[in-house]
Amino acid sequence: MARSKRSPVERAAFLALSAALIVGAWICIHRAACSVTAPYQFPVQPSMPEWVGLSANARRAACRRGWRSR
Repeated sequence: MARSKRSPVERAAFLALSAALIVGAWICIHRAACSVTAPYQFPVQPSMPEWVGLSANARRAACRRGWRSR
C-alpha cells in the first residue's frame, strides 16, 4: 500500500489547525456560561407585603416564571 506524501507545509498547516481546534474546544468547555458573584435578589420576596397580597396561583407563577424563561 502506497503512502501519500504530504509536504511539510501541509503537515504544519494540519497540525496548526488541529491545535487551534483543540484549544478552542478546551476554552469552550472550561468557560463558565456566566459568572455569578452575588445571588439574584428577587423583586418580590415572601417577607414583603406585596407577596402577602398575591394569590397562591400568582405566587406559584412568580416562582416558576424565572425558571421557565431560561
